Amino acid sequence: MTESRSPDTPQDAAKPSLGRRFLGVLLGWAARGSSMRPRTRRAAYLLLATAILSVIWGLTIAFIAVAPVTYTTSWTMILPGTGSGLSVNFESIGQASTSANSSYSSSSLDPKVNYRAIAESPAVLERAASTVDMHPDDYGKPKIKLTDQTALIAFQTSAPSAKAALARANAHIDAFNEVIEQLRNDEQARREAVIRRSLETYDRTLKETQRKLLEFQSTSGLVSMEQFKELTLSVEALKDTLETRDGELSALNARLATLSSRLGLDAGQAGGVIALQRDARYQALLTQAAEQAASLDKARGKWGERNPEVINLAAGLDSLERSLASRMRQLLPRQSSRNQNTLRAASGHANQDTLVGELITLDTQRRGVISELATGRANLAARQQRLDNSVAKAAQLQDLLREQQVATAVYTTALAKIDIGQIDPFASYPMLQILDPPPLPEKADSLGIKLAIVGALAASVFSIIGLILLWIRKPYLLRLQQSV
Repeated sequence: MTESRSPDTPQDAAKPSLGRRFLGVLLGWAARGSSMRPRTRRAAYLLLATAILSVIWGLTIAFIAVAPVTYTTSWTMILPGTGSGLSVNFESIGQASTSANSSYSSSSLDPKVNYRAIAESPAVLERAASTVDMHPDDYGKPKIKLTDQTALIAFQTSAPSAKAALARANAHIDAFNEVIEQLRNDEQARREAVIRRSLETYDRTLKETQRKLLEFQSTSGLVSMEQFKELTLSVEALKDTLETRDGELSALNARLATLSSRLGLDAGQAGGVIALQRDARYQALLTQAAEQAASLDKARGKWGERNPEVINLAAGLDSLERSLASRMRQLLPRQSSRNQNTLRAASGHANQDTLVGELITLDTQRRGVISELATGRANLAARQQRLDNSVAKAAQLQDLLREQQVATAVYTTALAKIDIGQIDPFASYPMLQILDPPPLPEKADSLGIKLAIVGALAASVFSIIGLILLWIRKPYLLRLQQSV
């Protein structure tokens, strides 16, 4: 039988492991290299470097040769950053206003980002592709760059020819503007539809308030608040007039009392005196009676009471007195005998005609003022009663007018907003302007060729560096082998 040995002998423990022996052999081969002589080795390295560089530049030249020619054009659009507002006032009705805040007033929303998404949307790309008779997949997306802290949006697109690049740029601009305009019109149409639906409700409310107001005006007799105010003012004005007339009446009464005391006549007697003074027959009889009385007094002083002449004169005076009394009764039938004597005495004083006329004038004025006061007090009572009855009606009318005014204001304002909203359609989608239009490219885009050449140069440099490191590797690898 074959005798087996334990693997844990001291000789086995001193031997290196299989992995370390393989690493040592690999490092030794890499350090010592092949058995080529230095000249042969140098030729081999030159041949290898030539092969690597040939591959790199061969691929680069092939890429440049087969790469399609592209023309690139770019344009810049700008969004104005200020908002606008409009307000319209309707006298005694209400106000309609619209305003558009700045597109950049919100820190969480940037209209440039929204516009970039719209510019890259299928709706814009498909519309632009159909304009230049291309399939949307072949059209591609333009490159869009947003410049921070500005309102600028930079666009860039490429095509196999200069005219095609310009056509794509113009097609994209037109499609972009059409989609934005379509969105604006859709928003405005939706807002207008909502307002018009609300207008139907506002119109019904307005007609109902107008019906209630007209019904109340026809049944109550109170048409407007101006009518109630005029009634109130007329009552106050009539009160002031009556107070003034009361003062005038007091003044007239005082003057009448003074003048009556001075003449010894009242106003009624003064009228009788004037009537007697203006009657020629009565005045003639009064003159004859005065002359007869004077003759009688003279005869009595000369011949005494029993003289026939005196008796005849006395009889003639009595006849004249009866004639005066008869004429006075004809002129003044309502005067008593006592008043007749007073009137007869006053009618004989011609120097009191002015005072008597003034007394009659004052009495006439007093009667006129009394009549005005009576009429004014009756009117005041009627107007006051009407005013008291109109207070509750005026309050109800005020409520109905307020409801009608509010309904009119709401309806008119909503109706005006439809037209006002069309004045500024840039509230949600700000105005977009072309700051730098796309030019016709003058030469093809050489960026790809430049990048290919730069890449080939970089690959060549790194390849040469790698070969140099392989050439000078022996000293470093020998040290590494010894450490292993």
